[in-house]
Amino acid sequence: MSDLIVLIGPNKYALRKEKQRWTNGFKKRQGEENLAEYFAKKVSFLNLQNEGQVAPFIADKRLIVVYGVPNGKKEDIQKIIDVKHPDTIFLFVIEEEAGKKRKLTIPGKELVAKGQVQEFPMLNTNLIKQWIIDEAKNSGALGIDQDAINYLIDTIGEDQNILESEISKIATYAFGKTITKDDVSLLVASITERDVWKLMDFLGSEDVNSALNYVHELLDRGYSPQALWSMYLWMISLIPQIVAVIEEGESNPWKIAGSVRANPYSVKAILPFAKSVSREKLSRIVKTAIDFDIKMKTGEYKSPTNDQEELLSLIDRSIMTFS
Repeated sequence: MSDLIVLIGPNKYALRKEKQRWTNGFKKRQGEENLAEYFAKKVSFLNLQNEGQVAPFIADKRLIVVYGVPNGKKEDIQKIIDVKHPDTIFLFVIEEEAGKKRKLTIPGKELVAKGQVQEFPMLNTNLIKQWIIDEAKNSGALGIDQDAINYLIDTIGEDQNILESEISKIATYAFGKTITKDDVSLLVASITERDVWKLMDFLGSEDVNSALNYVHELLDRGYSPQALWSMYLWMISLIPQIVAVIEEGESNPWKIAGSVRANPYSVKAILPFAKSVSREKLSRIVKTAIDFDIKMKTGEYKSPTNDQEELLSLIDRSIMTFS
């Protein structure tokens, strides 16, 4: 049915864009008062049946957007079709999990069988690369070279929502020119760097509890204790350098970043702490981390490859020195 539209698939970016195209275009043509939006968890099929019977208000059409499929039974979709006003359109937006076989409820299967279905699969790498080229041009750049495309994907992955934001930023910088790998390297932070900034934000504000919770969140996301320890040591090595530049009279994070050869956003995250920390406290933080690292390397503590729990304990104890 042309008035029962189903947008379905695991590509959340493409689903969002198509939904926006529908709703933005509809509001311009028919008015915002003729658009209603519901989340499946908060609405029943009876509610949707009643809503579908309402006629458009001084307009040709009415649009009802439903995110997901409400719990229900066989024939619930048919009942909506039977009772709805002829000028009312239903648009169902169904997000699926990437890489998993489609699992639909009974109403979901009925919806797909009776609706006008548009599929939104994940794009493969070649299609992602072509999409990046198109997005760069649409954002104002003359184009983007292959080295830049490959580096961009290697740095932040293939999530189109993140890529869209980063491409927009890079294209603004390289407006009217072809985006190069150097442009991407200058302006785009890797996912790991973003994680570092967030941890530095917590440590910079001396929010030890949030820092500890975040470390364990990173572990749940697949970081190894060794990677976290390396990240922490790098941060600790950076702080005294930033403090030294501040003591020379510099306060601009971008200029400090140039002096210590670090990402400006990393410097910005830790800057408040670096400006206020006492020499005694900084010495204690650095000394604790160095002592732990030496003892691990000399065998006084168990090797991190043999005892992950001990390394996690050392990470927690090191972070506690910021309190």
